[in-house]
Amino acid sequence: MDEEAVHFLDRHERFVDDSARDSVRVYRRYEAIVAANADLFLNSRVLDLASGDGCWSLAALDAGADRVVGVDSSKDAVKQAEENFRDYGVEPGAYHFIHSDIVAALRRMKPGEFDLVLCQGYCEFSDVRVLFSHFSKLRPRHVILDTGISRGEGAVLRYML
Repeated sequence: MDEEAVHFLDRHERFVDDSARDSVRVYRRYEAIVAANADLFLNSRVLDLASGDGCWSLAALDAGADRVVGVDSSKDAVKQAEENFRDYGVEPGAYHFIHSDIVAALRRMKPGEFDLVLCQGYCEFSDVRVLFSHFSKLRPRHVILDTGISRGEGAVLRYML
């Protein structure tokens, strides 16, 4: 069977939890984050914030990104991501993982360094005004946010980059 025809998560099973509910959730997240935005990943330089075990960084490369930089505040997560990439045989020049506070890492990055920023879950734990000011400074062509949403009445926040 053609490797391209097999779903990314079927080829990288370590990123899928054994429980059926979590499995369905991660497949749906992949479809919403990567598959629905495949054209954004092609030949792009991707910044993956709160990169965890590297699942979405690897998905970005698999979708055609040229290079990915993952940032996570957990030393163990960065170690796991690097191990996952080695185990899957990813070319070392295609990725770099940084163990750092995310805002501190963003301060060191330069405008135009990334075409696409992936930000998954981090907005829930940070001052989004600071985060968005860094996005504005970096000037990526695209930002994909995957975060929780609270239902409420009226507008809570509005952002303009």
